[in-house]
Amino acid sequence: MSFVGSSSISTLWLISLSSSHQFIQQPMSLPLELVDKCIGEPVWIIMRHEQEYSGKLLGFDDFVNIILEDVTEYAGGKQTKLKKVLLHGRNVTMLIPGAIEGPAAPATLESES
Repeated sequence: MSFVGSSSISTLWLISLSSSHQFIQQPMSLPLELVDKCIGEPVWIIMRHEQEYSGKLLGFDDFVNIILEDVTEYAGGKQTKLKKVLLHGRNVTMLIPGAIEGPAAPATLESES
């Protein structure tokens, strides 16, 4: 499985056929291009099943499997510090760029090595 780096996603060109049968090219911004701009930056990830993560985005793939480092996991009212984590893209519901804070509710801190 390969993960993209900071400039590996190219611009998608939408090609449509006009009534005169000429091709028209229009640039289109992709959501993955926006995620690509967040590599190396802090992000806040909201997952299914009441789990949230904040940390520095290291990389992702086309399925939005995400690698974070210096991570704080928020689950079940607890905070857990992790060095790195791989999040399955199917469970990612939202990615918030630049956010280093997790949920506003206070929680207890546990450390995992």
